[in-house]
Amino acid sequence: MSVLTLHQRLPDWQSGLELWASALRHEVNGYTQAAVAHELNNRGDGPRACGLFAAALQDDPPYTTICENALRCPLRYGYIDKAVEAVALTDAARCERDDTILGLQGLIFAHVGRWDEAVARVEQGKNPTDPTLNLVFAAAARQAGDEVGYTTRRAAAAGVSAEEFDEHAARLLDAAARYNAPESATISP
Repeated sequence: MSVLTLHQRLPDWQSGLELWASALRHEVNGYTQAAVAHELNNRGDGPRACGLFAAALQDDPPYTTICENALRCPLRYGYIDKAVEAVALTDAARCERDDTILGLQGLIFAHVGRWDEAVARVEQGKNPTDPTLNLVFAAAARQAGDEVGYTTRRAAAAGVSAEEFDEHAARLLDAAARYNAPESATISP
C-alpha cells in the first residue's frame, strides 16, 4: 500500500461513522447501510438511522440481521407511521418471527390502535411470560374493557413489577388514543 493511498484512507478511520460512511459510499448494500444506521442511531440521528435500517431490509437480498433495529428505531424516535411501515418491511423481508419481533410488531400496531392486528401478532409468540407480549395483550384487554384479562396478563409478565407494567400499559393506551384522536380534539400550546 502506498503512502498516498494510506494518506487518502486515514480520514475514514476517524470514527466508526466515518469508516462506515466511507464503506457505504464505495459499496451500497444492506450490510453497509445497517452499519451506518447503527452509528447514526448511537448518535441520536433518528431520521437517517431509521431510513437506512429500512433501506437495508429492502436490499436484494434483504439484510435481515437488523429486523429488530428496523422496528425499534422508529419507536425510539416516535415515528409511529414509519414504525408501521417497518412492520410491512419486516414482513416482506421474511424476518424471523421470534417473540422479540412479534412483540415489537404488536406494540407498533397497539400504538396506532390497531388492536386486532396487535393481538394477532403477539398470539404467535411462544413465551407465555414475555413482558412485551403480555403488555400488548393486557392493553388490548383493558381497551376492550376486560379488566380480568388485563390483570391476568399483568400477572403473567415476568420480571416487571405491577406498577411498572401499569405505567407502560397506560402509556401505550394513551399513545393509541392520541394517535386516533381527531385533529380538532387535540390541544395545541
